[in-house]
Amino acid sequence: MGRRPGERVLGALDARVEEVARECNSQEVANTLWAYATMGRRPGERVLGALDASLLAAGVEKFSFKERSQLHQFFLSCSLAEGSVRSSANSLLQAREAFESECRAAFLAAAADVSPSKSQLQVSQALRDRLGLFVEDEYRCTRSGYSIDMLVSDAPPSAASAGAPGGRQCWAVEFDGPDHFLACGSPTGATLLKHRLLQQMGYALAVVPYWEWKQVCGDEVSETEYLRGKLGSAFVEESTSSSCSHRVLVDESGVAPASSTAARTLEDTDDVEPGCSEPEAVQAREEVGKECSVCHETKLESSFSRKQ
Repeated sequence: MGRRPGERVLGALDARVEEVARECNSQEVANTLWAYATMGRRPGERVLGALDASLLAAGVEKFSFKERSQLHQFFLSCSLAEGSVRSSANSLLQAREAFESECRAAFLAAAADVSPSKSQLQVSQALRDRLGLFVEDEYRCTRSGYSIDMLVSDAPPSAASAGAPGGRQCWAVEFDGPDHFLACGSPTGATLLKHRLLQQMGYALAVVPYWEWKQVCGDEVSETEYLRGKLGSAFVEESTSSSCSHRVLVDESGVAPASSTAARTLEDTDDVEPGCSEPEAVQAREEVGKECSVCHETKLESSFSRKQ
């Protein structure tokens, strides 16, 4: 109901999962692993071993397409998190290698018929008309298989390699309608999981809840201010997990690598004069950070003012 369980509760759940895992059917195994991914919690080695035994014993053919989609999200979550699945028990690595292609195919098939809602198309058009940005509706993330509601950028897709090295400045904009929320108003598990995975892959995420858009829709000034604020705050949110977020890049293949912004910062620090003392180098790096915070504000303002 929108509240994360405490560590004592999670520890008790881990113990119970380990106890019953080998008796679980395919649906129960898939649901359990997906729940761990949704909570952003990596199961302990003994829990993984117990669940893995059920995975390998059943075989991928015993899992429905929906269950395979859940497993794909779990494997993706593990691969993006610190201490990924490849540092877990060898048996889980074997299960991932045996299941991964089939699970990804099921996930892609489930998302094949996604189409934007009327309200989502309104947001998309406003980003074009009000802010002068470029929008790709229902953009398929090649790394994860997720369909991003709107991939928004300050340059057309064909110019991905023509501007700054590495690609173009981008935002992943998600329009979340009523189906994305529980009765209590909290986002669903699937919504929270998608948001977190997109951010872990390096996207600057801007979320537009349906009720917020309803309040500003139809008023040009209100729409402009609202969307400008959403895109601006997306950089602030992403900067909490990376050293510099003023340039979120998508390479020519359409992938936003999680390390792109960090790599940009490391390149910037190479401007430190050779032979300077360590304190001077530290100060130079701090100045780079300050410049970045100014740079992203200036960059955003430049993009937004195109059609003002």
